[in-house]
Amino acid sequence: MRKNAVICLLIASTALAAPKVKIAFMGIEPSGVSESVASGVSVSFLNALINTHRFEVVERERLEALMEEQGLALSGCTTTECFVKVGQLAGAQKVIVGQVAQVGGSYVVSVRVVDVYSGRVEQSLAEKSGNLEGLLTVADSLAVQLSGTISVEGTVVSVSGNTIKTDLGSQEDISVNDMVYLVRLGEEFYHPETGMFLGRDVEELGEAKITKVLADELSEAVLEGAFSVVVGDKVRLVKLVSISPVAGSSGAGRIAFFSDRDGDYEIFVMDADGRNQTNLTNNTCHDCFPAWSPDGRRIAFASDLIGNDEILLLGSYYSNPYYEIFVMDADGRNQTQLTHNEISDMYPDWCPVE
Repeated sequence: MRKNAVICLLIASTALAAPKVKIAFMGIEPSGVSESVASGVSVSFLNALINTHRFEVVERERLEALMEEQGLALSGCTTTECFVKVGQLAGAQKVIVGQVAQVGGSYVVSVRVVDVYSGRVEQSLAEKSGNLEGLLTVADSLAVQLSGTISVEGTVVSVSGNTIKTDLGSQEDISVNDMVYLVRLGEEFYHPETGMFLGRDVEELGEAKITKVLADELSEAVLEGAFSVVVGDKVRLVKLVSISPVAGSSGAGRIAFFSDRDGDYEIFVMDADGRNQTNLTNNTCHDCFPAWSPDGRRIAFASDLIGNDEILLLGSYYSNPYYEIFVMDADGRNQTQLTHNEISDMYPDWCPVE
């Protein structure tokens, strides 16, 4: 009997990953709404962020104390450079800052994620509510979305030939055959007048495959290719893969995954042994959560890209504050947007139909 398939949109689940990333949360600021409304949204977002079990969160009260020790005020911190300074003081990998604003008759909650290592804004998400009562739901939704898109990061602690050890282990939900991407942090740049941190050089090195999980905070990996690694280099975990149900030429299903190796999330495919890695999306927006169709011919994914096939072919890309569901051929062609909402749609999956 012939089987077809349809795409089912799944609710985000906290079971997707368990790793802890240290986050400095600066709160949700009001714009055209009362302080009490912003405070309520901030508390709801913070609780949802903690309940994803993915983050170690440094809250605003602690951040204020850290800034006061340096003779600085958190209330005047409004630039990316200042956000990075706050993250450095907190020992955090990421900084999250947000705003709730009234736009006409609606309310919009927006959040930005700043990477402390690179000094750049990695993500910007927003969702709209038609009334004040819906703001808490919107805040919770944004927290869950971030839980699925912020990558796990660690450090190389030992190097022996093409074998490395990292401080990512079972505590971070590391498994054998997971892939980690390696980068080297270079020179830091500071403003000559203000002394504020502006950013730093980040050299992309390559990938390694986890071969042993040795302890809560220790794993061993083998480099995929010929490149140099030293103790102190950073590793990022590549998670959330989708394996094709159709066997490839090597006799095993191909793997689809998303990676931020080029600065934003892209959909990649590779053979089951990690070879022939190919970028299918290759744009300046965030493309993530790939899911193979049952026949292995198409891939569904989520993206904050705005556009259609004509725009894609012209090479023009626009960032959307909301994620939408797209589908494409297994080779990346015929990318088509399926959902059009002022709320994010994520985590697609396929349901076989008789």
